[in-house]
Amino acid sequence: MKATQVTPLLTVDRIEPCLEFWTKNFGFEVLATVPHGDAVGFVMLKSGPVELMYQSRDSLREDLPLVVDNLGASMLYFDLESLDPVRAKAASLDQVLPERTTFYGRTEIVLRDPAGHYLVFSTRTP
Repeated sequence: MKATQVTPLLTVDRIEPCLEFWTKNFGFEVLATVPHGDAVGFVMLKSGPVELMYQSRDSLREDLPLVVDNLGASMLYFDLESLDPVRAKAASLDQVLPERTTFYGRTEIVLRDPAGHYLVFSTRTP
């Protein structure tokens, strides 16, 4: 197998808060949305080479009912050139851990998105 990309698909109760979280705070652009009833059922976001997808549980329940009830919160690990853009936003967001330097030579900030998924933003410690 030769994979060219992997894009996480995160399930949420409501997409709209997550959509605003990524576009407003981190400059992600919306590539595609799919409605589900009177809400957004699916969204694909992009920033540079990084893509994220969110799908509502109700939408996923119609598509893959056996899968949706066995999904929990996920953790995404972002390798960044600089933590400066995240630092600028961290105080106003759901910060799980203050900035820390790890034993494996990384500086990290851990946030949580509006759906409860953990986001580890990391850069190499100088």
